[in-house]
Amino acid sequence: MEINFNVLSKPIRGSFPSSSPKVSSGASRNKICFPSQHSTGLKFGSQEQSWDISSTPKSRVRKDERMKHSSAISAVLTDDNSTMAPLEEDVKTENIGLLNLDPDLEPYLDHFRYRMKRYVDQKMLIEKYEGPLEEFAQGYLKFGFNREDGCIVYREWAPAAQEAEVIGDFNGWNGSNHMMERDQFGVWSIRIPDVDSKPVIPHNSRVKFRFKHGNGVWVDRIPAWIKYATVDSTKFAAPYDGVYWDPPPSERFCYSYLEAEF
Repeated sequence: MEINFNVLSKPIRGSFPSSSPKVSSGASRNKICFPSQHSTGLKFGSQEQSWDISSTPKSRVRKDERMKHSSAISAVLTDDNSTMAPLEEDVKTENIGLLNLDPDLEPYLDHFRYRMKRYVDQKMLIEKYEGPLEEFAQGYLKFGFNREDGCIVYREWAPAAQEAEVIGDFNGWNGSNHMMERDQFGVWSIRIPDVDSKPVIPHNSRVKFRFKHGNGVWVDRIPAWIKYATVDSTKFAAPYDGVYWDPPPSERFCYSYLEAEF
């Protein structure tokens, strides 16, 4: 049996040539150009067995074609310097990476386009009103109880609430003097100035968020961003209480090492 190895030295579609692959100057960073081959084969004795590479399954062909296109979505999500502009109606997000990995998801392309557009729209709104995503991810510095300029500032997101107030040991669980205000995004907030340079809400005292439903019923809840909560272990099914936690500097934990060493 004689095998013609010369034919194996020729690259076929999907394989790397002997030299470095050429990257087109106008291509994206993920676009690599390969030489196109139509057929190859092995020679056994006097007969040559060949096959046609062009008979690649349609799903693979569609996958290769999609990899040649770039989309507005991918450009927005990969370019750190891009601006979050709304998508045009005629823009087709053909290069959705998930479909490249699994062509069987092709029937759901419109749904993936919808989800990607929703992501871009939400990201644009966050950056417009809240700043970069890195700052938005630090919500614990904004929501809940925090110290700001000689005040205790409390914020809670409750868009369905009709009214809201903060209650606790500090006001005898009567929030009539500590009503909260709502902004356009459903965030309720209140600023409680210090009295005689001391916080009105003592450290390690119980607090809760009281709000009124649309049906007029008032409900007490633990603040969503509370740092500490306790429960009376002597009572069965006792509710948890949020605890305002602002210890003096002498009682706060300090990291000895900022970075781990390996």
